[in-house]
Amino acid sequence: MPLARIRHLSLAALLLAWPMAPAFGYEINEQFSVDAELFAYWSQTETDQNGGFKTGRTHLGAEASQEAWRLRILLELDPNNNGGADDGKVRLREGYAQMTMAGNQALRFGVQPNAMVAVDEARLWGLRQVAPTFVEFWGLTPAADSGLSLLGANNAGEGGLLDYEFSISNGEGYDQPVNGEGNAFSARIGLHDGPWEIGGFVYTETDNQDPALAKDPERYLYYAAYDGPALRFSGQYLTGDDGDNGSTFNDVTGHNIQGTLKLESLTLFARQDRIRPIDGGTKQSLVIYGLAMDLSPNVRLTGHYQLRDFGPNDEASVAITTRVTL
Repeated sequence: MPLARIRHLSLAALLLAWPMAPAFGYEINEQFSVDAELFAYWSQTETDQNGGFKTGRTHLGAEASQEAWRLRILLELDPNNNGGADDGKVRLREGYAQMTMAGNQALRFGVQPNAMVAVDEARLWGLRQVAPTFVEFWGLTPAADSGLSLLGANNAGEGGLLDYEFSISNGEGYDQPVNGEGNAFSARIGLHDGPWEIGGFVYTETDNQDPALAKDPERYLYYAAYDGPALRFSGQYLTGDDGDNGSTFNDVTGHNIQGTLKLESLTLFARQDRIRPIDGGTKQSLVIYGLAMDLSPNVRLTGHYQLRDFGPNDEASVAITTRVTL
């Protein structure tokens, strides 16, 4: 949700709606609604691998609310298109109950979005049909996980707003079986002042004894964002480590810069990620720029160019994506 819209919400309304329900959907009555999101795309790469026409992940959701309670379920169908065992796999992307309490706070239990991924999707990047958010794209944290969260929003003086989320989860992500051999803690705090937001995010895992997963990730991220009537841009800086047993991220550092410019039904967008997974090792990067067109309130067409630098080699691609929502 754009920050401009957040400023016009009461604290109670913001809390009831967070993580934000989709801006699309069909309301059956005041207590129940359903929503759907479908993707299809054409792409062409330098190596002619993974190109051509494909269908993307399909999301089917439902939401019910009654007084202080809110229930949300979201199923994800992954066509994969690779002819493998995961083709057509159905996952529970979200499935949680949320209870609003006094003092502009709420408790949420179940499979729920990662706090930073949710904010990046709703308020910073907002173009998942083009690419996942910064921390999800690079595999730095799960996109969603099963656990318990405390959410809150409070006035911060001079019209400002402070919102926060603290979570304890199993650390395996929404598509992995619970092995009970680890746990994760995450926290995100954001301070809003007019069109500006600054915030921080922490994610740690501990006590993971599974030999196949024997690492204890730590992630520390700081972000700043501006959301005006037409222009939106943000930046993120990340540091972290996988602990003594980690091999993927060792003293990792990275940054992300992204922005959009809305011109009536057209939106220009650009993004750059740069990350060094291992201290002193090879840098990797992602560059995206393109154009989105809203053909109707429920249909968005995007065309973009992407350059993915793996360090020793890189790959350029172009893609046209269609997003249809109910």
